[in-house]
Amino acid sequence: PTLSCPSGFHLNDNSKFCLSCRSGYYCPTFHSEIACPRGTYSLPSLNHCILCHNGTSNTNLASESHKMCMPCIPGFYSKVQNQSCESCPLGHYCPNPSMTSPIPCPSNTFSSVLASPSSDTCKPCDAGFLCKEGSIFQPANPCTDGTFVNY
Repeated sequence: PTLSCPSGFHLNDNSKFCLSCRSGYYCPTFHSEIACPRGTYSLPSLNHCILCHNGTSNTNLASESHKMCMPCIPGFYSKVQNQSCESCPLGHYCPNPSMTSPIPCPSNTFSSVLASPSSDTCKPCDAGFLCKEGSIFQPANPCTDGTFVNY
């Protein structure tokens, strides 16, 4: 008869007995254990991997603990269920660790700085020029005749 293992266990190499699934691996069936993918971790005897929290990153395979999910540093952010921190895009800033989305520079400012950790990189547009929220540069042309920007 074929030996069957409970959830979170797998057969040893010679199929004689069940072994607990190791940390960093999951056992979806009793035949094998599989390394947890990047952005996840697993505890012993689980049949699934656990996603890292929002705003953290884990680029390792087979991670054994939530401690491997590191917070993104200022200037970077991590989307939901992402495996790596991304640079804060132009026109935005990311001032806090563990951010899940970048903050756009306010209207009438712009920033051409990638991975900005501070709103200080959002520079004011010159008088007579309109910069929309999240602008990455000041427009080349001023406001049209008969219009103005009121800062």
